Amino acid sequence: MWAKTSPTAAPRLSIVTPTRNAPHLLDRLFDSLIRQSCNEFEHVLIDTSADMRTQERWWRDFARQLDGRFRYARVPLPSPDMAAAFEYAFAQARGSHVCAMTHKAMWRSDAVENIHRILDRYPELPCFAFKSLYLNMDIHTVPTGVGSLPQCQFGTSWDGVAPLRFRSYDLFAENVRLFGDHGYGGPHVATHLRMPFACHAVYSAELLDRVRTRYGALVADRFAGDSRLGFRVMDLEEDVHVFPDFEPRVSSMHSNTGAAGSQLNSWTYLCHVFETLSSETKQIISRSPFGYLPLWCVMTYWELFSVVGEARGQLRMEIEYPAAQVRAVLLAEIANLRNIDETLRAGLRSHVDAIVSRLEGGVLRRWF
Repeated sequence: MWAKTSPTAAPRLSIVTPTRNAPHLLDRLFDSLIRQSCNEFEHVLIDTSADMRTQERWWRDFARQLDGRFRYARVPLPSPDMAAAFEYAFAQARGSHVCAMTHKAMWRSDAVENIHRILDRYPELPCFAFKSLYLNMDIHTVPTGVGSLPQCQFGTSWDGVAPLRFRSYDLFAENVRLFGDHGYGGPHVATHLRMPFACHAVYSAELLDRVRTRYGALVADRFAGDSRLGFRVMDLEEDVHVFPDFEPRVSSMHSNTGAAGSQLNSWTYLCHVFETLSSETKQIISRSPFGYLPLWCVMTYWELFSVVGEARGQLRMEIEYPAAQVRAVLLAEIANLRNIDETLRAGLRSHVDAIVSRLEGGVLRRWF
């Protein structure tokens, strides 16, 4: 299947991929890594699946044909969440620099080569962010072979242009304001491209150690996802460096890829999660403007709010949630839900009304 390559004893670049219940995504993920023009990396697949299908695929289809640069690890927890997956994945990395690669992505064939070029040119950068090209299709289930989807057709390679530098404080403030104005989406997406989120950045191991020292963990916390690390990096770093035109990967936005966070209709799952929380946490969520929003929205809001609260420099920023907007967004989500009991649907509508009724003067305000 793939040609063998000698393993790297002390890798400069570690690529980590947390995966859950998506063994069908592995072929093209590994294919895009094997096709790299530069072999100086290690890759660690972190399995958090509820069953053994991914592990079986690794040992049956990949382990004997991939070389020593590739490793597999199963998170030693009974039911690991996203935070635990990322925490464990970064802990397994042995390289001086670490980058995450989502399991629903393929990398350009020159991605690793260009990352090394950046590290050579700017060895002093503790972290740099880059873009990812998202396609509204399932790139992993296209019936034709991977040859019809050459990585070089997607995104751009690094052209040698220096990174843009942004003030962390300004990015914090911009995110807070845009969350309040638009929620997750709209103009807020533009700020994502300037954020050192876990799946959109290369981190030095030294920086990750500083994050652990400051916070006790990289991402760990209930509802935490890959955004948490980016927000914490911004708290530590005065400047954020971004290569805005460098797109080393293409990822699928299709909801059938198996990524837990990619499905907008995740309310039912969130309802089950909600029931496992403490009464105090339930009260916090029920009083919030997002209430039973889809899980990926809740995680991102939660991460931004909590990390801004943890940050040493307090932001003097007020965000507003108009009641009509909150109600319209939530009711639209409820109306689009499929395969749920109508009693649950009615209960969710009642919950939305309860949230909106708490908005004094039609607006919920929050200060940082």
